[in-house]
Amino acid sequence: MNNQSFLANIKKIAGTTALLIFYVSSVFAQDTLLVKGLIVSGLNKPLANVSVSVEGSFELPAVTNEAGEFTVVAASGSDWLNISPSGDYKKKRVFLNNRTELKIYLTSLGIESGDDNLVLLSQDILKRDMVAAYSSINSTAIKESPALSIDQFFQGRVSGMNMINRSGDPGSGAVSFSRGINSINGNN
Repeated sequence: MNNQSFLANIKKIAGTTALLIFYVSSVFAQDTLLVKGLIVSGLNKPLANVSVSVEGSFELPAVTNEAGEFTVVAASGSDWLNISPSGDYKKKRVFLNNRTELKIYLTSLGIESGDDNLVLLSQDILKRDMVAAYSSINSTAIKESPALSIDQFFQGRVSGMNMINRSGDPGSGAVSFSRGINSINGNN
């Protein structure tokens, strides 16, 4: 009789343990989504080395490859992705909404798509809030320009802005001065 009660207790313990393991695993195995995506510029060119992280996750962020592709695991379909580009693009926050494939367009800090854009070197100001003089350039002028870089494009088009290529090497970046290099005191 003692053996039978011992075996019955073992069965109860084994059954309870199995239920407990099943319950715990279901709690920790929340619905996950494998999210694949592509990050491109406004000109539809893939962007490499862009950090993509799931908001609130403790996982390391994914980084886009040379083709602009990334893969992350989200805990649920209602998560947000934080997109942190390196370089001249704005950060972005994207709501997943149960999507598993994304194509994300990033906007350049210097040029935004639209009819008229303000040329500002260090600030993001709405046109209606601007109280000083500014130059306006529409996006079709940028698209139709033969300039190879943005600094070449701005040369001669924005009043008060001087672009100086200090090295003289083709393709090297220019230094921009906005109203100040030609002042009496010479301070920028």
